[in-house]
Amino acid sequence: MFRIAMMNFRKWESNYRVYVVLASVLVFTYIRTDPVRTYAQGLGLSVTPYFFSFQMADEITRLLFYFALILLLCDAPFTDGQQMFVLIRTGRRKWFLGQILYIFLASAVYFLVVAAASVVLFIPYVAPSLQWGSVFTACAGGNALTETYIPDIIVKSYTPVQAWMLAYAVNTGTGMLLGLLIFWGNLFRSRIFGPAMAMGWVLFSNVAAWSYIKMVSFISPVSWVGLTMFHSGEFGVTYGYVAAFLVGSCVLLSVLILYRSRYYNIEALEEI
Repeated sequence: MFRIAMMNFRKWESNYRVYVVLASVLVFTYIRTDPVRTYAQGLGLSVTPYFFSFQMADEITRLLFYFALILLLCDAPFTDGQQMFVLIRTGRRKWFLGQILYIFLASAVYFLVVAAASVVLFIPYVAPSLQWGSVFTACAGGNALTETYIPDIIVKSYTPVQAWMLAYAVNTGTGMLLGLLIFWGNLFRSRIFGPAMAMGWVLFSNVAAWSYIKMVSFISPVSWVGLTMFHSGEFGVTYGYVAAFLVGSCVLLSVLILYRSRYYNIEALEEI
């Protein structure tokens, strides 16, 4: 299973979609960080490496980054010509488990790259610290008149390390969920069906952000990645609920994928 997952990673070197995704991450992060970097540069201040905690704070940013993730995983179950030979040697069940493991790892790697980009693009103004620093403290809530939304509730409610780790965990779990949804959807129809389902759920996150219907926020995991919903009494989403929802949904989709794999006709397909 692990070797099957690693084989998919080795193919990144020759996959044009990976380069498009990487370029998209860098461009989206640059646009998001530029006002803060300009503010720090103007005052001669350093920036602590925790911007990732605020990366998904607004709806448009979430759409862009999650659409890039969907592009990365859109061709699940990754049945190119080489996989046919792998399938013969491993068997159907282990092969599908390897593809599920790859989706988990790919989501974790993707958000590590997003987090790394949010540090690299602040060079040479980035400096290590265990505190938020004067820049993020001043910019929180728009107090420093920057164009980048930095919620003050995150600065007030978490230490930088807590916020970073929570943001990474929720984003990675949500990415895994969407990746498995793509995988499961593609087992029933063309490879457009799964990505369309995932994109629809991401777009639904904007409905959750603007809706006054409380129940909407409980079925929109992409809305949780900004962290602000945890502190809104209006929605009432808790850490325990989010963890249970993400883990339970990933387990359920994995089981459904394995059940469907018994009847799925595996054919070699060209990369999208």
